[in-house]
Amino acid sequence: MLYPVYVHKDEDSAYGVTIPDFPGCFAAADSFQEVAANVQEAVELYAEDEGMVLPAPTDLDELQADKDYVDGTWIAVDIDTSKLSSKTKRINTTMPELLIMAVDRYAEDHKMSRSGFLTMVAGEYLREHCPKRAVITKHSGGCLRQSTKDSELGAMVAQRQNGETRQRRRYAKAAKPRGKT
Repeated sequence: MLYPVYVHKDEDSAYGVTIPDFPGCFAAADSFQEVAANVQEAVELYAEDEGMVLPAPTDLDELQADKDYVDGTWIAVDIDTSKLSSKTKRINTTMPELLIMAVDRYAEDHKMSRSGFLTMVAGEYLREHCPKRAVITKHSGGCLRQSTKDSELGAMVAQRQNGETRQRRRYAKAAKPRGKT
């Protein structure tokens, strides 16, 4: 996930890095090329054993207007949130059998566990539809990027949802009183 970071350098010093979305989290780097890796490491250490909820990235325009950040440069660093530690909790959920089969097939094809896949999909959905909410995303797979060959699961889910909608409409029509009683 891309997070804005503020990089500054005083004469005869290393690069100093402030990560505003993680208050109190700072990094340093001897060269500009080391900044991204050092930011990743700093955030991993910051989140270690915290069980923290990840903040959504702050809008860069908002940060640039802040008077605390002068004489430096803003860059976006892609922080691999899957490497951040977070506690997991076992849940029990009910799903249609065909959907479970499709999830298991997709997870197996992509060398993931069912839990890893469901966590990944939930995280991706929340980031897309609720960008201001904080989301924890620790999973065993990569980011979900739906390509043409990966669209089978999405099509099955959409087909299932469309079928349920049509079925509800049929029931609603059948339940309407016809004529006068």
